[in-house]
Amino acid sequence: MNSREDVIKALDMACNYFKQNEPSSPVPLLLQRAKRLVSMDFMDIIRDLTPAGVTQAEDIGGTSSQN
Repeated sequence: MNSREDVIKALDMACNYFKQNEPSSPVPLLLQRAKRLVSMDFMDIIRDLTPAGVTQAEDIGGTSSQN
């Protein structure tokens, strides 16, 4: 793989495999979420994965509005 686009294509291929061969698997849902995360920056990923952790991440990174 040489680019983000290649990664997205690979995620799509894996997702399609599971949809076709293991339709009851939750893996396609997780792969679709991973695909959305590919283009996000760190803080957007934190907001998506754990909204409650945003304040902690801002505090650690020194970007908290309370500083």
